[in-house]
This record gives sequence, C-alpha cells and structure tokens, in this order.
Amino acid sequence: MYNNLPSQTKKEIKWLAYYQIAGGIIGLLTVLVFLFNLSESNWLLAFIFIPAVLLYLFSIGCGRRLLGENVESGLRISMINQLIQVFGLSAIGYAFAFASGVSMWVELDLTDDFNFSVEMGLSKFDFKVASEEQVISVSINIVALVLIHYIGKLKQELAYRSRLKFGEF
Repeated sequence: MYNNLPSQTKKEIKWLAYYQIAGGIIGLLTVLVFLFNLSESNWLLAFIFIPAVLLYLFSIGCGRRLLGENVESGLRISMINQLIQVFGLSAIGYAFAFASGVSMWVELDLTDDFNFSVEMGLSKFDFKVASEEQVISVSINIVALVLIHYIGKLKQELAYRSRLKFGEF
C-alpha cells in the first residue's frame, strides 16, 4: 500500500513518523535526566515514571510503525497517541498531562477564578496522585488537535488510494 502513495504523501507520513520518534526520545531523555538526579532515598519515586516511559515508548513505536509497510495501522495508533495528548486535567491533588513532542497548552485554571494561560514546551509528563496542590484546571494541547486533523487527512488519502487500487469509486 505504501508504494502506491504519491511522493508528497509519503513525505508527510515520514515527517509524522520522525516527529513521533523524536518526541518520544526527548521525553525518555527528560525522564532519564530526572531519574539520575534523584537521591537514593527517593528511588521509590522512580516507579511513578513507569507510565511516562511507556507512553514515550508508545510514541516511538507509532513512528516506527509508520515507517514500515503497514501505514494504515501506523496511522490508527498514531491517532490514539495524539488523542492521549489532547487533554490535561488537574483536580484536588490529582493531575495528568502528557505530550510527546511539541506542545501548546491552552489552560483554564478554575481554582479561584477563571484564569487563562498558554504554555509551550517539549515532551511533557505531569502526573500527580494525592498531592497537596489544590488546583482545578483543564488544558487542551492545540498541537495534538492539529495532528489529529492531519492524521485524519492522511487516513482519508490512504482510503482513497485503496479504493482506486481496487477499482471502487
């Protein structure tokens, strides 16, 4: 299927693949730097980063799948990868936000008032369980939303090429 695609579509798929691989590597390196800076007494804290490592490895796996022959499967799991990255939530001591690659978070903080902010960054992982922070906020990653739209267009292109290949119109 991959060989039947126009060269521009192949380039776009490779770009997405390399983007996801790079985002996962940057995230893994960030986690490793943090872990190497932990004191011996805080090594139990390292277990909290298992989900981060798994999510960054998933991002790398998505990119690798796109570089293989099963592009349709790669796009499907890439869509899942980006959906995980769309929302960040924080409420009364619990929080989750994940981004593998570039992110632009638009946040609405509802703790005391309606405070609006924008944050940009690379490969973010925020995970809190029963922390003392009493923040209530909702964040949306605009980059992930754009990539979801982009992946959707690539999936449509693949479906169109598949119908052409089999003579369906």
